[in-house]
Amino acid sequence: MLTGITVTLVVLLFFVFFVVTKKDMLQKLFSLNTAAPAQEFQQQLEQTADHIIRRLETQIAHLEYLLEEADAKMTALDQKIQAAAAVFEQLGISGTSLAEQATPNEQNIGIVQDTGNKPENIPYSQETGNDKRRLIFAMAEQGYNITEIAKATGIGKGEVMLILQLNKR
Repeated sequence: MLTGITVTLVVLLFFVFFVVTKKDMLQKLFSLNTAAPAQEFQQQLEQTADHIIRRLETQIAHLEYLLEEADAKMTALDQKIQAAAAVFEQLGISGTSLAEQATPNEQNIGIVQDTGNKPENIPYSQETGNDKRRLIFAMAEQGYNITEIAKATGIGKGEVMLILQLNKR
């Protein structure tokens, strides 16, 4: 019986010694390792956040560019409106008198659609040929091409070319 107790004690001591020496290994074996997946998930979140921030910065830069472009176009449009008003003042035509003088069909003829940087609406008067000639000369001085002048005044391209050529002499 003494040998049975001694053997049990030796086995128990061996087991305690084994557990103490192999404690780290047993902890790793029986514990769930949650730190590594959490760190991996955190890295993925940080990468995703960085990617989203870069995309947002790109979009913001694009929007700022569009705003600057719109401001520049608005400034150019304001300048063109002022130039058109000056031309009408030189011709002695006011915006209200043009609306009164023009018939409904004539009001629609004054619209010029162009992709260039020229005003899109050029009203005109049909009182006399002199007014049309003055308008043709004014538009030519501002850099309008013959097609645009012809559309705005309702005169054929050939006649516009002739008037401009006669003016050069």
